[in-house]
Amino acid sequence: MHDLGAARRFYGELLGCPEGRSSDEWVDFDFYGHQIVAHLSPEEARHQQTNLVDGDAVPVRHFGVILSLSDWQALADGPATLVLLMALDRVGAAAAELVKRGRPGSTPVAVVRRATLPDQQVLVATLDTVAAAVADAGLRPPAVVVVGEVVGLRDRLWAGSPPS
Repeated sequence: MHDLGAARRFYGELLGCPEGRSSDEWVDFDFYGHQIVAHLSPEEARHQQTNLVDGDAVPVRHFGVILSLSDWQALADGPATLVLLMALDRVGAAAAELVKRGRPGSTPVAVVRRATLPDQQVLVATLDTVAAAVADAGLRPPAVVVVGEVVGLRDRLWAGSPPS
C-alpha cells in the first residue's frame, strides 16, 4: 500500500469499517469482525518487514480476528480445537488467557514450525507449559499453534513415524 489516506477513504468511508489503532505507517480496520491492516509497502516504510505495535514487531502483512471478551470466553469454554497463526511470540499470553478463562492447563498444545518441510519441528506441550517449552526449544516464528485434544491424535494419524 502506498497511500494510507486512500485506505481510510475506502475501508472507513466507503465500506463503513471502524478504524482501530494506527500509526503513520499502518492502520487497523474492523472489517465485519475481521482485522484488516493496511501497511505502507516496505518501499514506502523504509524497507521494514515489521512495524511496532504496542512494543512488538508485527509482520507487515498479517491478519486477525477481532474478538470480544465473551468470544474469548466461548473459546475457553468449548472443546473446540484452536489454531493460532503467527502467535508464537504471544503463545504464553494466549495460553494464560485461555487458562484464566477456564480451559484446563493440561490441554494439549502443538507448535509446528516449517510444517511439511524436511526440517519440520513439532513441539508438544500443554497450556501450562507451552511458553517455557517454546523458550527452551528456541523456536522462532513462523509457526502454527494448535490447542486442543486433537494434538493427541498426532501419532495415530501420521503414516510412519511422526517428525520431531
